[in-house]
Amino acid sequence: MKKYKMAGFLTMALVFLVTGCSGTEDNASSNPPLNMANPASVYCDSVGGTSETRKDEEGNVMSMCHLPDGTVVEEWTLYRNNHGDNAK
Repeated sequence: MKKYKMAGFLTMALVFLVTGCSGTEDNASSNPPLNMANPASVYCDSVGGTSETRKDEEGNVMSMCHLPDGTVVEEWTLYRNNHGDNAK
């Protein structure tokens, strides 16, 4: 009789263990993308500029802002120059 009780207990423990480890929740779907615009690009647009993405010789990507007066400046530099040192 003890053998059957032990076998029943082990079977139930195994069922609970397998059930607990087989969650179906997808973690990727619980964290939706932010879909937030780059503040520096938004600022470039707000002052009448147009954005351009450039790659330098090393492959680094930069966003440049072409201002209405013909000046071309890196977008984050433009943003920081007009929003103080704490702008990020």
